Amino acid sequence: MNLSFLILGLTFAITGLIWCSCLALLASLLSKILRKNPSVETISNKISGIVFIGMGIELMTEKA
Repeated sequence: MNLSFLILGLTFAITGLIWCSCLALLASLLSKILRKNPSVETISNKISGIVFIGMGIELMTEKA
């Protein structure tokens, strides 16, 4: 019974490692592609600015 738990744990660890590695590689590739386009940076800055303004308004209107 202990051997089956060991195999299950190793399987989980290996598949998790593979999944996280693929996710990191794809995120890196997408980041490189998006950084080549200057309009993406402008849009990203505007969106993050709107989010921060919205969070500030929400904090301002929140009751203590």
